[in-house]
Amino acid sequence: MTQEDKDKITGQTRREYREAKQELAALQSKARKLGERMVQVGRILVDHPENLIFAHESHDPRFQARIELMNKGELAEAEELLPLTNQIREAILRIGNLRQEVTRLEGEDPEAVGNVRV
Repeated sequence: MTQEDKDKITGQTRREYREAKQELAALQSKARKLGERMVQVGRILVDHPENLIFAHESHDPRFQARIELMNKGELAEAEELLPLTNQIREAILRIGNLRQEVTRLEGEDPEAVGNVRV
């Protein structure tokens, strides 16, 4: 393998590593938002389930929404938990593998302190 080939492989691996880290950050952000909403809903269900009111659903005005009116689609997002958490685990494993490969190709850990090429 020529140095040019090695440089090409190293650059591609480094790019894949960066992209995988960005993908993981996006997945974690999505999980965090979903989790925060689920905490809000959970608190209402524990304390005042009668006040969990969905958008565009009629209700007696004696019951007051405890959070911004939800739409039913927000609850459907909970169905994404299994695939979302599976994707997060897969991304973490992929990042680990790519990190090892970058370290092998470049001779240094891309996460090493003082390494500015992450």
